Amino acid sequence: MVQWEEQALSGITKPHENDVLMGRGNGAKDHKGNQQFRAIVDHSLPGYVECPKQQRKKYAEGIIVKIRQLDPPGRFLVKDKFTSLWADIGYESTLRKVRQQFREASPELEDKKKKTGAVAAPPVKDIERMPNLPPLLQRRIQHYKSQWT
Repeated sequence: MVQWEEQALSGITKPHENDVLMGRGNGAKDHKGNQQFRAIVDHSLPGYVECPKQQRKKYAEGIIVKIRQLDPPGRFLVKDKFTSLWADIGYESTLRKVRQQFREASPELEDKKKKTGAVAAPPVKDIERMPNLPPLLQRRIQHYKSQWT
């Protein structure tokens, strides 16, 4: 297993299947890492919407951890248009990208939350597998478990 620290962060000639590529168009959209990233965000979306806004950063950080725990570890890469080499975009840009993806995917759920005050959460067993859950989500998991047992 390749560790995150062992990965090249610049001068990358070919991204691997777990990398998330920045950019527009089908190249980035169709890349396996980008599809996987969108699926992880979509799966986590109800929990993100339910989080108080102050805790959404931590929730987004959990997505970054999840991508970086893949084998090989995923990176968030941008292509240099002059050298055609890829480089990691760094933590702050990665966090902005993850939060942007949540915002783009969540308008319908945000509207539902405003109207009803709640959003259907994903199955508890799937949420529990997510690393570094904020304490509020941990309490909500316990609450959901108590309702179903």
